Amino acid sequence: MRNVLIVSGIAILALVLVLAGVGIGWFARGGWSTAWMSPFQMVLGSMTGCSGLGSYGQQALGMMGSEWTSGSGASSLEEAVEAAEEYAASFNESFKVAEVMQFDNHFYAIIEEVDTGIGAFEILIDPQTGAIQPEHGPTMMWNAKYGMMGGAGSMMSGSMMGRGSAISSNEMSVSPSEAIRLAQQYLDRAYPGVDAGDEADAFYGYYTIHTEVDGEVAGMLSVHGETGQVWLHSWHGTFIAMTDHADH
Repeated sequence: MRNVLIVSGIAILALVLVLAGVGIGWFARGGWSTAWMSPFQMVLGSMTGCSGLGSYGQQALGMMGSEWTSGSGASSLEEAVEAAEEYAASFNESFKVAEVMQFDNHFYAIIEEVDTGIGAFEILIDPQTGAIQPEHGPTMMWNAKYGMMGGAGSMMSGSMMGRGSAISSNEMSVSPSEAIRLAQQYLDRAYPGVDAGDEADAFYGYYTIHTEVDGEVAGMLSVHGETGQVWLHSWHGTFIAMTDHADH
């Protein structure tokens, strides 16, 4: 009887470890979509903090410290733009704001490299406090240069993606047009009536694409530049307004 209990205990422990490994692996690869933050994501977020500088040329987000707060606040789209520009300038002259979007949960912004025009990372701005943090999801997990899993300044150089070096948009095996096609394929299956936009913003290792309903912006999703996996940005809430790329 004792032997049976020991064997059963070992079997249960092995099953728990396997399921935990599958769950963590699925999350790291992004799955097909995410809905808000899972408990694992919440723990991960509390470990990583929100902003700061890594060792990659004093620019990498990698392992981050406490959140960064704008002195100007962000109660309107215009103030969110100012806060994002102030944040980009706090690194050095290598970054600029490419786009700012207003949702009812927060503001969202793309920060891109000045020299290359490639997206560096995505950020969220708290409308109440002006606090800024890197967006959870693809910008942390798929970003091969500034994220947690890739690049020389990341927390886990070597990456669960299998590539530790920073890959540029023209090195991704998935092209922008293919990313849009894969996004539409996903939306047709999961959200009939929602369309992928006609422009894919390139980051190091993935693309971010607007979603549209009846020709109007509704939200966004990201497509992995190597695997083609789709990660829905389901945390924004209702879209309100946005700046134009040409504004910055």
